[in-house]
Amino acid sequence: MLSDLLKWGKRGDAADIAPPKGAEVVVPSKAFPKFLNAVKNQGDPSIVLDFGPVIGGNVAFLGDRLGCKLLIEDLVSELDRHKKAGTTEGLTAVMESRLRNDDASVDGVLCWDFFDFLDKAAAQTLARQIARILKPGGAVMGFFCSTAVERA
Repeated sequence: MLSDLLKWGKRGDAADIAPPKGAEVVVPSKAFPKFLNAVKNQGDPSIVLDFGPVIGGNVAFLGDRLGCKLLIEDLVSELDRHKKAGTTEGLTAVMESRLRNDDASVDGVLCWDFFDFLDKAAAQTLARQIARILKPGGAVMGFFCSTAVERA
């Protein structure tokens, strides 16, 4: 849940951070609080676009606690549909047409690890779309895994 992430990156002793529940390991991060600060300072209300499905905790946190307007563009479900149908080559066109937001109209984008599941063409198209819709000074929150680089 987003509110749990706010504990990350706080200054102070490591002992101040509650131990994780279950087998999950908590890694302190400064990125999410910086994302929230950037979005919060954009305007009133700030507009955040989330590429994932509707999650009640995220909606409550961004809407109620931060006063953001949250737009949901569930690209995760779109990706799942294409993977199940074996039509992932069509994702580039989806990334081109799915985001209908006006240019420079969004203060923040939540894409977590979504790029890790796209092929290069779809990822590049989505990155161009994000750059197009993001307001100057806006922020993108994403996680990226590293993979072996193919050498030519």
